[in-house]
Amino acid sequence: MEDTAYHITEQCFSLLKKRIQYRNKPFLKQLETNGLVVFKYEDPSLLEYALDVIPLQRLYEEASPEPSIEDNVIKRLLHWFKNEFFTWVNNPPCHHCGHTDTRWESNLEPTDDDKTYGAFTVEGFRCLACASQVRFPRYRAVGAQARIVYDSTDHVWTEVYSEFEQRWIHCDSCEEAWDSPLLYSLGWNKKLSYCIAFSTVEALDVTKRYTQGWSDVLKRRNQVREIELALFLDDLTKERQRSFGLERKRELNERRVKELMELEGLSQKRMAKEDEWVGRQSGSAEWRAMRGEIGNELKIDTFTLLGSCRQTGQDVIRLTDNKTSQTGAFYHPQPIPLDDFKGAEVEFALRIIGQGADGLAFLIQAADKEALGEGGCQLGYGGIKNSVAVEFDTYQSLDRCADPSANHISVHARQPPYPNSAHHDYSLGYTSSISPLTTGQWIKVKIQIDSEGVRVGLCDKQQYIQVLDVQLDVLKYLDYPKSNQAWIGFTASTGGLTQIHEVQWIELNIHYK
Repeated sequence: MEDTAYHITEQCFSLLKKRIQYRNKPFLKQLETNGLVVFKYEDPSLLEYALDVIPLQRLYEEASPEPSIEDNVIKRLLHWFKNEFFTWVNNPPCHHCGHTDTRWESNLEPTDDDKTYGAFTVEGFRCLACASQVRFPRYRAVGAQARIVYDSTDHVWTEVYSEFEQRWIHCDSCEEAWDSPLLYSLGWNKKLSYCIAFSTVEALDVTKRYTQGWSDVLKRRNQVREIELALFLDDLTKERQRSFGLERKRELNERRVKELMELEGLSQKRMAKEDEWVGRQSGSAEWRAMRGEIGNELKIDTFTLLGSCRQTGQDVIRLTDNKTSQTGAFYHPQPIPLDDFKGAEVEFALRIIGQGADGLAFLIQAADKEALGEGGCQLGYGGIKNSVAVEFDTYQSLDRCADPSANHISVHARQPPYPNSAHHDYSLGYTSSISPLTTGQWIKVKIQIDSEGVRVGLCDKQQYIQVLDVQLDVLKYLDYPKSNQAWIGFTASTGGLTQIHEVQWIELNIHYK
């Protein structure tokens, strides 16, 4: 069956290549040139020299054997490179007088020696002490399968194949980053368009691994048609595998198909990790700020408690007691400026004790720092204007709210000037395909808000699984720019039936443009 599918695909590609002219596109020529550099990494003399420099034995001794010694050695290698071997050069010292105050002027033409050692970019600096010109060439072994990823917006990094996880994993030695592919688009604010991976055996478009919101990414991909890029990379891969035996080709093709399926899945559902929101670490602060690659974080300290809400422990807030007609809310006291708002990520644990009603909600609102909504089936947020709520509803109020089930997560918002409502008519997306919320146990949740919308993940075996992804313009529902600040917090309520609703705050990160 797999062989049949493979041959059908090959025939289809062969037919397309006869009908579509793509070989002379300048952008594809540029990709081909950039993809050739990977062959230098297989030079035995260079690998031998690298092993003379890398303290490989020490890295193996430092690496934990579990769950994978090979992967952990790569992590130690990243740490060694970042902290011991590598030095970031903002501006080189003058070769003539030794003065360190030099200023960049322009890029220079590389010499033959520069090109021999792989430096095709040479930066020209001027010494402010003696006015001499300073040339600074930028030059671009452990046994792991590695490939280079070329980013058309001006960056490169590495991917390493993990035999343990059976997939390619993002690595950036300058940032000591391991498996943080959204680092560039989220943490650095980069608008990525084309991320192409090159090894000595293949070439593959891996942009979906490094981006979110594929429809927006497609709008930026205007260098060539998508089919032209796909055919070109297929050609390049076949050329690099031309001397391989049938069994080796089949093995690589199976791995390629598996990766393509993985990439397709990544473009649809993915929760960003905390370390992917971090701004760029390498380079001077001035240079990183100029490139817009510095992240910002806001940590929670104290809260504004409203209604029935009270603090019951060092990090536990109880929104309602096990009593009827309770309504509670709490917010972080520091408002979020919306002019530069890029997104928010909140991680918390909720605990709902009792089989009564009604549930709790996460809320971002631009109404007031002490906004408290209606109780009962409105969950404490109904009636609050300029708000977006993620409700964790535990009671099916059919008559008053038309709830889809007695156990669902739903995103609610209404366009200004109308107040928000827990009625299902105003749900922008929901799911009932979740485990019970009323277990009396702590349930860890991660919510991400950005220009793409709202994503909700529930923790399962130490990993967040996305259960809901709702596309919406959050700022529009917050009535921006008329409203220029917002508050983040939680609400909950009971009616004729009772429940205890508690939240344990773990972390909040606010990200700015």
